[in-house]
Amino acid sequence: MTGKYNFRNYRGFGILAPQEQIMANLLQDLGYTNGVVGKWQLYGNEYLRTLAESDGASPTQAGFEEFAL
Repeated sequence: MTGKYNFRNYRGFGILAPQEQIMANLLQDLGYTNGVVGKWQLYGNEYLRTLAESDGASPTQAGFEEFAL
């Protein structure tokens, strides 16, 4: 989602840093409303953040206003 190689994206396995800019963030800045459907295999919810002891990007931090995950 960032356009980078996977090993450059993550803070740890499955942890996308919240400050990473992805395509949805760029489109959101241009006024688009974004949605994502499917799996969010990143530590972006409270339970998984606690397990990982790190803060990962949630769908809203990644630029998605609507999501069904």
